[in-house]
Amino acid sequence: MGFIPKIGKYNTYWNPTAFLLRIKTLNISTLKKWHVYINSSGKQKSMKKILAFFVFATGLSTGFAQDVTTVAGVLETPGINDGQALSARFNNPHGLAVDAAGNVYIADRYNHTIRKYTASTTQVTTLAGSAGVPGQEDGQGANAQFNEPWGICVTDGGIVFVADTRNNKIRKVTPDGVVTTIAGTGIFGVSNGPALSATFGNPTGIDIDANGVIYVADHLTHVIRKIDTNGLVSTIAGTPYIPGSVDGQGSLAQFWRPYGLTLEAGGNILIADEWNQKIRRLTPDGQVSTIAGAGIVGYVDGPAMLAAFNYPWDITTDDAGNIYVADGYNYLIRKIASDGTVSTLAGKALNSGGVDGTGINAAFNGATALEWFNSDTIIYVADAYNHLIRKIDLGSTAVTLSLSAYNGKTQICAGDTLRLESYPPGLPAYRFRVDGLLVQNSFSPDYRNATLTVGTHTISVETDVQGGVPAQAQITVTVAPIPQPILVATPGLQVFTGDSVSLSASIQGGLLWSTGDTSAVIVVFQSGSYFVRATVNGCQGDSEPVTIQVINPPPPAGISVEGDTLLCPGESVLLVSSAMAGNQWLKNGQSIPGATGQMLEVSTAGTYRVRVEDPQTSQILVSQPVNISLAPDPDFDFDAEPRSVQPGEAIQFQVSGWSDPDELVWDFGYGGAAYSYLEAPVFSYLQPGVYTISLTLTDEFGCRDTLVKQGFVTVANSIEPEQFIPTAFTPNGDGANDVFLVRGPLLSDFSMAIFNEWGESVHFSSDQLRGWDGMYNASPAPNGTYVYLIQYRSADGIGRQVSGHITLIR
Repeated sequence: MGFIPKIGKYNTYWNPTAFLLRIKTLNISTLKKWHVYINSSGKQKSMKKILAFFVFATGLSTGFAQDVTTVAGVLETPGINDGQALSARFNNPHGLAVDAAGNVYIADRYNHTIRKYTASTTQVTTLAGSAGVPGQEDGQGANAQFNEPWGICVTDGGIVFVADTRNNKIRKVTPDGVVTTIAGTGIFGVSNGPALSATFGNPTGIDIDANGVIYVADHLTHVIRKIDTNGLVSTIAGTPYIPGSVDGQGSLAQFWRPYGLTLEAGGNILIADEWNQKIRRLTPDGQVSTIAGAGIVGYVDGPAMLAAFNYPWDITTDDAGNIYVADGYNYLIRKIASDGTVSTLAGKALNSGGVDGTGINAAFNGATALEWFNSDTIIYVADAYNHLIRKIDLGSTAVTLSLSAYNGKTQICAGDTLRLESYPPGLPAYRFRVDGLLVQNSFSPDYRNATLTVGTHTISVETDVQGGVPAQAQITVTVAPIPQPILVATPGLQVFTGDSVSLSASIQGGLLWSTGDTSAVIVVFQSGSYFVRATVNGCQGDSEPVTIQVINPPPPAGISVEGDTLLCPGESVLLVSSAMAGNQWLKNGQSIPGATGQMLEVSTAGTYRVRVEDPQTSQILVSQPVNISLAPDPDFDFDAEPRSVQPGEAIQFQVSGWSDPDELVWDFGYGGAAYSYLEAPVFSYLQPGVYTISLTLTDEFGCRDTLVKQGFVTVANSIEPEQFIPTAFTPNGDGANDVFLVRGPLLSDFSMAIFNEWGESVHFSSDQLRGWDGMYNASPAPNGTYVYLIQYRSADGIGRQVSGHITLIR
């Protein structure tokens, strides 16, 4: 029917195309007087619904907003109970569908049930499934079982089809709750054919057309499937098991975890291609194309092919051809207008929550499903992680003016242009203020400023919506300074060939050097200009460049070495400059403070040079390097077995901790001839006594070291048969064995000396009856083994001595 411009005063028949052309020439007050009829039936649609349609179709503003409200569930409180909607509980409501009467069906994922929200009575009921019990039984009501149902669709007659995801099946639920399996064996796969012999790979998205053909997004096999009315399953697009992002015909196309899908006018299928971050379209003849998304994770509004999503999970469409996307980890509902522009409908980017409100004042947490309800210009949302069912009322007349930073940023860098957008557009005027000062008063809902000073600013907008009701909003914007790194060159800007310059910046972290390095310090060996770019709080600034000059050194001065360049521990070497005066000695490229004489005594490792300034020409001469190194300190030990013997008994000595020494010399402490050059010599002492042993070792570097052990070997003599010397005593005051002494008849010319392990005398007595009571320097001697040396004259008049070990135990 053609457009009839006037019947009565403001009456017209409904012809969408003609009406769109006409409506753009009228103002809102005129539109409110109109009555609009659908075709010739005379059936009226409310002005609210008609005007809402034109908002979507033409972009004309009526002052309407996007009111987000909760219709069922308890925020962040998982559970399962039916009843009044705002007291009912869900556990990750994952998929939803709306029938012609406005009833909402929910795939309640972790409850493994199919629920129903009746909008007219605001009641929630369980249609099918055994609450909280996963399984795959067919049956009626609670006798049936599901296993994490994700996707759901419904016919106008109330027959529900379920993508029973973890069961890899497609199930059917009648209005009275009878569940049957219509496709899938339950085995993971992608085989086609008769429905009950086919396999699926975690089906998620599902929809049904007017002819009863069912379309399925097979999530983990990366394909789109079809179940026709003859019960045959086929793959209509995508390459099984192979993820990708290829547009094309049928099996030549590729998806990457297609999640939700919906049918649009003309039989096209819209697909939320989750891991590709794209929205795709599949035509009835099998052609796949990308309609939105640059294929990167992010949040960017604007032209569809430049827009960015953050794991889109589901999709729906309205009568005017606008597409709505559940943008999962951006926590947003996005809109793809019929002209290909992507915008944010509700929610604030990267700001999760469960707040009701208008537009960006609302918050979502894991919107996994969307469904458009034509009759009331409503989008229902399964807000899975909040365990809620939400709705977005696109026909609401309650206006809240919202203000958001461009691309979600509330921090910019000094000199950048701040762009702010207020919502909704098309209101009579917008008054912007910066820190309370009016800076723009116009019809434009946008404000831009490139001259904000560094610091924090409060920016507000105020307008008068329809009916003269004021609305205002404000945000806080931070302007960060541009970093200005300063370079430090060590040792300086001019070095000789072969030397280097270390460049460091006054700012730590976020550095990018002109050489491509990103470290805190770079080392350069070549002449040139160098700078660094620092990034702080997202702002970038470059340092002033420094110019490094690498020059050829003059003829070197000379150094003579009086000694060896390999030093043993404790040794030194004398370096002598060829110049009598003007010397400056260097170690490892750095000047040695005070080292300006002709000679330098060196005892530490390093690379030494001498820099000489000619007093006549001021020419700088630098010598060739002299490398001084240190030999390792010999580290060795020795032992003897046994360490206490009788005269004439053999003792085995052994060096340890050193293999294949160049030279070694043992001194057994027994006179001038008691030496050995063997690694494991054997020696016998003929005279009693306590002997000090030393070992001198020379290593492969010519370095020599001596280890001395005092009183290391004891050679005892026999004592008279009538005498007895204990091997231990316990000076603890108990009256038993408290004193160490020689027991038996008294000996002539008796003396006894006691030594500790260091060879120190701790006791001496010439009285056989006065033994050692365990004291040393008026204090109790510590537990341990001590050496005794006893001298006396035997009955035959011969002087004798005996030694051995006594153990002190308290």
